[in-house]
Parts: sequence; C-alpha cells; structure tokens
Amino acid sequence: MASTITLKLPPELRSRVTALAKKSGRSAHSLMLEAIERHVAREERTREFVREALAADRAIDLGGEVYSAADVHAWFERLAKGKKPARPAKRTTYERVMRVVGRFHGRIARRQPRPRERKWP
Repeated sequence: MASTITLKLPPELRSRVTALAKKSGRSAHSLMLEAIERHVAREERTREFVREALAADRAIDLGGEVYSAADVHAWFERLAKGKKPARPAKRTTYERVMRVVGRFHGRIARRQPRPRERKWP
C-alpha cells in the first residue's frame, strides 16, 4: 500500500514541474514519482557497480588474473582492423609487478635516466 509523503519544493522547481506536467499531459505527481524512481534505481546500480568493482579489486590483490592494458589495447586495434586476433594472455598480479620491476631494473642496468615528471605551475 502506498503511503503519503509531503515534499516541499522551491517555488522555481515547482513551477518547472507544473509547466512540464501541462506540456506532457501528465500530472505533476506522476512526473515526480518517475523522477524519484529513476534516481533511486540509478543510485542502486551505482552502489552495486562500486561493490562489484571493490570485490574485483580484492580478487586481484589476492593474486587474481588480469589483462595488461597495453595487450588489451593492441588486441582491440587488431580487432578493429578486421583481424581475428587471439585474446591477450592473462597475467597474475605477481607477473604484472615483476614486469614493472624488470623494466625499472633494466633501465638502471643500461644507465638510462629516469623520465622527468612534469612540474605543474
């Protein structure tokens, strides 16, 4: 059973809702009800998305398999050119870390200067 809630609207918003209701042939009540329903649904989807993202992040931290962004971008480019490339190789978090560490140590071994970070004014 529906219950009644009193909603105080600023005068400008109330006039906008009233005008839109007249133009659309609907009641102001139905417009407000639809707007609240859409907003609540969006908030619920956002919260579920964040919950799933945090769970995926925890899984990666526990050694879950991931794809390298560079590998995925290359795969999409080949796919866009009409080729049927094999999917990129999955990597564990450990493998990703070791690739970064390897590049870092390789740069030191070759005595290459570290790229300078841009200093913003």
